[in-house]
Amino acid sequence: MIAQGARRAPALAVKSMGSGARLTSAFATDQRRSRSQPNQARPILRSIDDQLLGFGALVLTGGGSTRMGADKAVMDWLGLTAVERVAALAAAAGAEPVFTVGMRAYGLPHLRDDEAGAGPVGGVLAGARALLAAGRPRALVLAVDAPTLRLEDLRPLLANPGAGAAYDGLHLPMVVTLNALPSDARVDWPIGRLVERAGLIRLPCGEAARQRIRGANTPEEREALLNQLREDLAAPG
Repeated sequence: MIAQGARRAPALAVKSMGSGARLTSAFATDQRRSRSQPNQARPILRSIDDQLLGFGALVLTGGGSTRMGADKAVMDWLGLTAVERVAALAAAAGAEPVFTVGMRAYGLPHLRDDEAGAGPVGGVLAGARALLAAGRPRALVLAVDAPTLRLEDLRPLLANPGAGAAYDGLHLPMVVTLNALPSDARVDWPIGRLVERAGLIRLPCGEAARQRIRGANTPEEREALLNQLREDLAAPG
């Protein structure tokens, strides 16, 4: 279990989500027009414990974006930036609070990484302390480079009991029960090691969904996902 007092808690550089209503509305419109399952804008509640305690979300934004050639968080995805899309997805799934975690803030509630360039585990650990302090025992952890994720992609993870879950071969997104995080976790660990040590279950991932779950790290991958998003939004129903 991660000890709440083991490290100095990060300063909560929380900024107002003044554009939150706009983001949620725009995202919900996209979701209704996509090929997702009906009624997916409703919060996903796993159990009575989730209804009482809820879960929070961490949107990891600390990557260097070297292969993309530009900051992935602020790239446009049909009218919303990547970070706006991912944060809106987390809120639509029922997460509260939703933090971005990294060295930069993007006008959304924000936590700073403990150590610049240390990798995603540092963001998870910083976010875990903040969520535990907010009384949230579970975290939905998302990467900013997967802005075309759908709520249907998150449902199997959120429905999984126990320590949590991630998809086979893909470390993010993940859902993790925060007291399952190992007390000796270090910010420089590979994210796969954290997934393994926390005891997360690996779920199968269909090939049709794998690329949007993996996200875009290059301009070519981004263009492919944008084309798919355009097709989804243009589809009837």
